[in-house]
Amino acid sequence: MALVGDAAAEVGEINLAIQMFGQVLAQSLSKAAMAEARLDQTALQLLRARLLINAKRPAEAIPALESLEKSGNPEALLLLGQAQLDSGHKDEAIATLRRCLDKPGTGAAAGSVRSRATALLGQSLAAGGHTREAISVLRQAGDDPMVLLALARIYLGDQPPNPAAALMVVERAVELAPRDEQVCMEHASLLEQTQKTAAALTELQRCTTLASASPTPAPMAVETLQLRADLELRLGRLEEAIADLRAAQSRSPNSTDVTTRLARALVRRGVQQLGGGQRPSV
Repeated sequence: MALVGDAAAEVGEINLAIQMFGQVLAQSLSKAAMAEARLDQTALQLLRARLLINAKRPAEAIPALESLEKSGNPEALLLLGQAQLDSGHKDEAIATLRRCLDKPGTGAAAGSVRSRATALLGQSLAAGGHTREAISVLRQAGDDPMVLLALARIYLGDQPPNPAAALMVVERAVELAPRDEQVCMEHASLLEQTQKTAAALTELQRCTTLASASPTPAPMAVETLQLRADLELRLGRLEEAIADLRAAQSRSPNSTDVTTRLARALVRRGVQQLGGGQRPSV
């Protein structure tokens, strides 16, 4: 059952995966049975919590994560902080993430948790109106791509926004992690926001190359397709933009935003064709 839930999560059927993991956890298997089935109760609870958070149901993840916190699991603290922040409990998230960062740990796994917790703490502080403290916390964390991305987002959300500072920070993240797809996407987005459209499109093409070179390439995300379409429209590449928006709509058919963008692009093409004496195409 757990393996079925894992497979469902991989193909994007998040709600089905959550239900299946919940069924496994509700079975109260003996330790011997769990060992025989190669199941780990804590790992299953953490995975189910991540799925709930990704499915925009963070409040449902909080009770299980609070119980796991008592075991001192740093991953549980990290996810609890994220669930609290996503549920609108900013002060609780800040306190939880500080406890997570206070826990000692060594090795790659501990380093990853620490980076994510620091980035999330900065985000929580900024969401709670403590922007200057958030910037200070993230700056003190040193050179870490995930932390730098969080710092860039805070610069963009500041009043007034500071896209130039954000771009400088993300360019440092690109130097540190040139093959990281998320870093690449953030860089492309910031280049577009600072009116460096041609450079943004070049970087976005690099992101596409990185994604396709992955051992397990996934379909391009709707957000990526929308961003690339925006850049293509700015450069006058209308047909490429329409193709990307059609692909985005096929992945997210209920998205009003995607449908509206596609409709506008099709109207724009129709106007151009009428102006050139052609029959409009859809």
